[in-house]
Amino acid sequence: MLKKVNRIKRQIDFARVAKYGRKKYSSFFILYSLSTTPPTKYTRFGIVISQKTEKKAVIRNKIRRWLRVDLAQILKKISVGDYMIVVKKQAIGQDHKVLKKDLLGLLPI
Repeated sequence: MLKKVNRIKRQIDFARVAKYGRKKYSSFFILYSLSTTPPTKYTRFGIVISQKTEKKAVIRNKIRRWLRVDLAQILKKISVGDYMIVVKKQAIGQDHKVLKKDLLGLLPI
């Protein structure tokens, strides 16, 4: 599980990453990355799945949990900064292994 210090929680932080961050696209995700100035001790992630993507909260939360577990496993390899992961509609119904492979290809490891 991803620790709370490694999560983006505030709306203002999400907005800052979305506005100033670099975008990378993959089949199932959009990654916004922003290096923090001054550099912080922690790498932080925010995961966004809108109701437009999937109506059922159970499925949205399951994908969030999968991504948090995957991110916690590779946290030490990722450079310090803020990252926002937006889940696309195509990710719904995909297997966990497929999503993990796509996510690992997107992150700067």
